[in-house]
Amino acid sequence: MLCISCARTVTERSTTLFMTINIQTAGNLDLINNNYFIIFSESSDIALPDTPSSFKPYFPTPGREFETGSFIEDFTVEGITPYYEDYFSTWSEYIVIHKETPYLYQSGSTGFDATTTKNAVYDYRRNFEQECTLSTTSDTISLQFDLSIIEPDLSGTRYFTFATSEITDNTETGSIQDKADQVESIIINKNNISTGVEQSDEDDISSSSDIEKWRIEIL
Repeated sequence: MLCISCARTVTERSTTLFMTINIQTAGNLDLINNNYFIIFSESSDIALPDTPSSFKPYFPTPGREFETGSFIEDFTVEGITPYYEDYFSTWSEYIVIHKETPYLYQSGSTGFDATTTKNAVYDYRRNFEQECTLSTTSDTISLQFDLSIIEPDLSGTRYFTFATSEITDNTETGSIQDKADQVESIIINKNNISTGVEQSDEDDISSSSDIEKWRIEIL
């Protein structure tokens, strides 16, 4: 019996699809002092902290080592949990490019648990570095991986956005610098492409942190 759903576009399970992601910054990349994030969700409600000119919030993401003394005042009493309540519960998974290595963190659900009290409860996918291809030019990150890693059904729509952070301590974490203007989406079908140009009006951050253009393609 053949079941057809009008809500999701289904690709044959025997098909192999690859996702290629390009992120271009306004200036030369700084892969040692910056983190570059690709954030995914199954809905358009991906939350990120604001990035006002006067203050760049400390931004410890799921599973990453962080410095507890760097929490902003509102979060000191509750620890890491408000980050999950306000932001990470809206992420299904994310990739961070840290010191020239891609790390994939997956929630195992539609979002990281909003009640999480210990960041280390999440760990990165151990073989992701071997499963993907990462290349860079002076100002562009290019990443390609088997799409079934984050979407086993190879169907539906994936929402995504981008962000950068500056490593401001001796851990893997730092303060958020830039984020994409809005949440974007791509329908999971071969040869689909989603592109965008960001507003380059961030005069309070380095050009290496300033997201300028992006492109996602399914091959």
